[in-house]
Formats: sequence, structure tokens, C-alpha cells
Amino acid sequence: MIADTSTKKHRTRETLMIPQRKQLILNFIHEYRRIHEISPKYLEIAKGIGLADNAEGTAHTYVQQLAKEGWLRIIPGVARGILPVFPPDRIYRDITDEDLKVIAHRQKNLRILRRL
Repeated sequence: MIADTSTKKHRTRETLMIPQRKQLILNFIHEYRRIHEISPKYLEIAKGIGLADNAEGTAHTYVQQLAKEGWLRIIPGVARGILPVFPPDRIYRDITDEDLKVIAHRQKNLRILRRL
């Protein structure tokens, strides 16, 4: 019974993090496009929101979900073909989780967003 409770809590936390990470991804894509004038790759998105270096698949999954929900448009067969549908001031969801607030704060100073 204890194992079921911990699993349930884990699922709840995971469910709450999904909209917050989607917001971070939207923010990152808008900021990356503003600075570099092109869309980021999935690996750059993963690094930009603080995921592991090998989390390209996770970033791809989130981008696909955002595209299904109508927040992004993906142009098939085009490199860097991820385009935001809405302007940057449109909020997916407020970030409330403390861990993701820290990631969002770090995101402001990432080298990946600066011109070299």
C-alpha cells in the first residue's frame, strides 16, 4: 500500500510539471528566435530548459505535444522548422514549481541564447 501511494505522488508531480515545462519550451523558442533569427534544434531546446544533454527525445515529445495543442507549427522536412503560432506574451501556464523557477532563472543567462 505504501508503494502505491508513492507512485501516485510521483505521477501527480510529473503531471504538474508538464505544463510548466511546456511554458519553458515556448519561452525558450521565442527567445532563441529573437536572438538568432532561426528556430532552435531539439537538442538546443533540451539544453536550454535545463534537461540532460541526451534529452533530445524528451524535448521532441514536448514540442510535438505543443504542436498538437496548436501552440507551435512544425514544418516537416525543414531543418529548424519549429514555429510559434502565438506571440511571446501569450502564456501557456504560469510556472509555479520551485525547481522550474530556478531553471527559468538560469535560462536567462545561458550561453546558448547569446550570440558568440
